Amino acid sequence: MGDDTLLGRGGDDILDGSSGNDFILGGDGNDEIEGGSNDDTLNANSGDDTILGQGGNDILVGQDGSDYLEGGPENDTMDGGNGDDTLEGGEDNDILRGRAGEDDLAGGLGRDFLTGGEGADNFVFRSVAETVAGANRDQILDFEQGVDLIVIAGLSPGVFEFRGTAAFAPSGNPEIRMNETATGSTIVQIDNNGDGVIDAEIRVGGVTGLTADDFVL
Repeated sequence: MGDDTLLGRGGDDILDGSSGNDFILGGDGNDEIEGGSNDDTLNANSGDDTILGQGGNDILVGQDGSDYLEGGPENDTMDGGNGDDTLEGGEDNDILRGRAGEDDLAGGLGRDFLTGGEGADNFVFRSVAETVAGANRDQILDFEQGVDLIVIAGLSPGVFEFRGTAAFAPSGNPEIRMNETATGSTIVQIDNNGDGVIDAEIRVGGVTGLTADDFVL
């Protein structure tokens, strides 16, 4: 209970902050770190670690190794560090940075900002509720064509038809189209059921000319 400082040092540790605003450092080894409720700072350090923020506005840092980071509810900031990391934002408005390595980033619910960093990264969307149409859409800040992928296959049981910059058909099948802005970004507009209505949007900052090869449809 209370505001704790937990240091794992060497070995494979299980560290649980429980309630309070905690600082937890995993150290060497493959650690399991859980922040609990309140606003925690969780740093796994080296090794292949699992970090769970749970409640509160948390800061999660994987650092070295291939880590799994899950923010949970409220507004979290997550940094995978080196290695091939998986970042799951959870609920609310999160900031996810993969850094070096081939990372999977899923913002979850809320308005999320996703930066993959170096390496071939996957930006994963599983539900239209995760990236609504309009100002609260999710944003991908550093998409690299030919390297990164935007994964939307889970948004519909069918395969999406890629419309480019053309309008929706509508065809009765799920479709996506690209709305390229005057400022050099792209709003990916998603019609989940083929009725011609935008169900979700993703902003891809600083990129135009997206093709079907940039997506997992």
